[in-house]
Amino acid sequence: MTEAKKYEYVLKAGTKLVSPEGEYTIKRVLGQGGYGITYQAKGYRKGDNIPHKYAIKELFFKEQCWRNPGSDTVCFPPSSKQETLKDFLKEARRLNKLCRSNRNIVNVNEVFEANGTAYYVMEFLEGKSLRDLVLEQGPLPERVALSYIRPIAEAVEFIHSSHQLLHCDIKPDNIMIRLDEEGQPMEPVLIDFGISIHFNKNGELTTTHNFVAWSKGYSPQEQSLGLQAILDSRKKMHEEGHTHIPLIPFEMDVYALGATLFYLLTATTPPLASYGLDKIIQQKVATLNVSDKTKAVIINAMKQDYMERTATAKAFLKGFEERYYLQRWFVLKSPNTTYQIVSDLMDENECWLKYDATIYTGDTDNHNTRTTGYIVYEYFEKGFSNRNADESVTDVEPASPRLSPFGLYIKHCKKLTGLDEVGECKKKTNIILSELFHANGTTYAVVRKGWKPEPAIITTLRQQFKQLGQSFKALGKHLKSIVKGIGFVAIITLFLYGIYVVWNSIDPIKPWGKSGPAPSPADTVNAVSVDTIQDGDQSRDTQADVSKEVTPESTLPKTPLPSANDIAAQQAAKKKEAEIEERKKREEVAKRKAEEDKKKAEEAKKKAEEEAAQKAMQYLNGARTGENHRQAYQWALKADPKTKAEVIQKLKYMDYPIP
Repeated sequence: MTEAKKYEYVLKAGTKLVSPEGEYTIKRVLGQGGYGITYQAKGYRKGDNIPHKYAIKELFFKEQCWRNPGSDTVCFPPSSKQETLKDFLKEARRLNKLCRSNRNIVNVNEVFEANGTAYYVMEFLEGKSLRDLVLEQGPLPERVALSYIRPIAEAVEFIHSSHQLLHCDIKPDNIMIRLDEEGQPMEPVLIDFGISIHFNKNGELTTTHNFVAWSKGYSPQEQSLGLQAILDSRKKMHEEGHTHIPLIPFEMDVYALGATLFYLLTATTPPLASYGLDKIIQQKVATLNVSDKTKAVIINAMKQDYMERTATAKAFLKGFEERYYLQRWFVLKSPNTTYQIVSDLMDENECWLKYDATIYTGDTDNHNTRTTGYIVYEYFEKGFSNRNADESVTDVEPASPRLSPFGLYIKHCKKLTGLDEVGECKKKTNIILSELFHANGTTYAVVRKGWKPEPAIITTLRQQFKQLGQSFKALGKHLKSIVKGIGFVAIITLFLYGIYVVWNSIDPIKPWGKSGPAPSPADTVNAVSVDTIQDGDQSRDTQADVSKEVTPESTLPKTPLPSANDIAAQQAAKKKEAEIEERKKREEVAKRKAEEDKKKAEEAKKKAEEEAAQKAMQYLNGARTGENHRQAYQWALKADPKTKAEVIQKLKYMDYPIP
């Protein structure tokens, strides 16, 4: 069949779909089944200018619906349109509620009508389907296959027991692998509920259509008879007294779970459900390198006779080997931080179990984690170690000196982490790279994804450079001490030299050629008299000159005393200056206090915004309920503008309107 014929009536790339909550542009067709067409689209939600990828399911019966040339409107047979639309919208809205309670069910964001039909908008899962994974890697190891099928079986048990809903099309193509923000595989997700069937609590059919798909290899034989034939048969058996047989045929989905597990382990499509199936399955399963319990789960789930088949998904889960590894979402505390296990068992050997983990930042119910990925190795010996109900580990034989396996474990962990002692931790920018610690009754080694211990030669060189740096540092300390000593001596020398220069710069009067104190006026007069006696006439001239130089005290100018007004004016001026200085001081103190108050107010506002942002993100990442939605919005209004915009933007994609 050509591609054009296969997708004869699909919407063309670039087609616009407008809903009450957003606008979407069709990019390409993801697939078309008997009940609908799935597209990849890019869309803008109401009030958001950032485009996102979505998957959109369109109601379109392949054999009954058509589009006229040049038109996007879907044409239905007049007799079936109303009931078909009603069923599709009802199932889509039911799925919208289901996905809030189980992480392994695809998220449905919006349901609306357009182009004469109905659509629902889902998250676009970037990861591969389980079929793509097996085609790429071949048969999966038992532990990996179980890590995918068990969460899906738990999701199926949830929709069976809590909502009386049959999926009716479980197969590897309809199980996608959700990726985290770093593009790493995180968990399997069940998709395509387009042909699901709903019942009320009394086992009565509430879905008006009776169309069920039949997938070769994954659907039991009775499913090919049609839904109505199955329900009529069940009702008749009840009337005949076989009340132990449930009215709702849950075992049809159980068959599909067993067939999907068969495919994961063998990489081959299961044989067609027909006469002799039981013998064929037993022969093929017998050759698998898996536990006897896993073999029994597949054989019992794929029984040809539905009365002999595993009846419920809950019974399907109980058939596996009892869990001995940590449960997903377990919170593990180390001396440095807290981790949360985000995968089932990833790998194991004789003495350790391997998991994926992230740093834990929220409560257990909401699974709030950061995206930094870690690998956790847990010391656990099968046959000697025991997993308790609280997930702790105890030894079955505490006195057993099993040093060899433990020694291998420690050696393996040291090789992975590059650590020498238990509890040692290497950090860089507050992100833990690796650590080895005791907790939960056993020992754990944690390594950040993508990080590897540096080669031994690099470690040796870094240690040598470190020692060389310490030697230079010690030498620098000695040189510093020497320089300090030289500087001190130089300062003392300069100080003494300065005193010497100042002392010699003084020029005292030296009357007899010797240093001494300056002569007094009386001594000067006596000296003049002696000269007069000795030199005769010359004495008169000298005395005359001296008399000219000596001014009588009575002839010196006298400074007038200040008046009382002058003193008062001076005191007033000083007082005014003191007041001005005091006012300046008070203004400076008030200014400093205002700045401190402003700073405190800003800090208090920032702290309140941070607390509000934290609360908003906590409720945003919490369970998808109306109360959490409202609380997230209320706290976002009190947060900083960036967080407020981010939270409100994310709230627009959720199921409740912004208050």
